[in-house]
Amino acid sequence: MFLKGLECYSESGLDFVDALLLAYHLVESESVFTFDDKLNKYLRRATPRGECIRPYNDARISLDAV
Repeated sequence: MFLKGLECYSESGLDFVDALLLAYHLVESESVFTFDDKLNKYLRRATPRGECIRPYNDARISLDAV
């Protein structure tokens, strides 16, 4: 779970503790309750495959598109 937390931290704009909570949700399929709006967006967008994706559609913009 710690490695998944590091992955989420590197791929998102979340604080490290929030990334660990997201990883806990992804790995253990447990509910996470938070007042943090940014973390809630990530939790709502969590995929069944456990990917740490950004909560916005333009999250994976390549440098070629710029």
